[in-house]
Amino acid sequence: MGAVVAAMAMAADRRLVEHLQERRAISPETAQPIDARPGMERRRLARLVRMGVVVETQPDTYYLLESGWHAYLHRMGRRLRIVLILGLVLLGLAFLLRGR
Repeated sequence: MGAVVAAMAMAADRRLVEHLQERRAISPETAQPIDARPGMERRRLARLVRMGVVVETQPDTYYLLESGWHAYLHRMGRRLRIVLILGLVLLGLAFLLRGR
């Protein structure tokens, strides 16, 4: 269940970022409006702003910080690797304990 929610959140992040990239909204001068849907998309947009990936210049007008997006992806990749390693360790422990 958690993996599904995480995948949906990442998909919402990508949609928002792609929206800004397609419109070349990469500076305060080129900021574009985003009409984020209520719910997850609006929460993810607020998170991207807090994380320094997206900057709001006026109400509902944003631009993408490419360096912030790359840093965000790097952090998310590191988290994914940690989760996978922990999962493999737990799986290994379960296998060892089962064999006793």
